[in-house]
Amino acid sequence: MDKSKLREIIKEEIQNIKENSISQGFQKAVENYKKVMIKKQDLQKAFLSAKNPAAKEKAKQAIIKFHPSVVKAEKEFKLALQNEPVDL
Repeated sequence: MDKSKLREIIKEEIQNIKENSISQGFQKAVENYKKVMIKKQDLQKAFLSAKNPAAKEKAKQAIIKFHPSVVKAEKEFKLALQNEPVDL
């Protein structure tokens, strides 16, 4: 085997490793986004099911307090989505 073929094989293997690591990063971002969205849904359900105005206000404040986490998870998800390779 000559050096040029060996270099080509090494480049392909490195590319495969990078693609797999990107996919793992994307999977992690998706899982985190999913977890945050489920928590957001639970907070919204608590707000809608509350009958007492004090409980409703407490649930509303919890939603407002949690919103920065939602924005952060959305940004991370969008960044991971942009970095994910596309097969054509």
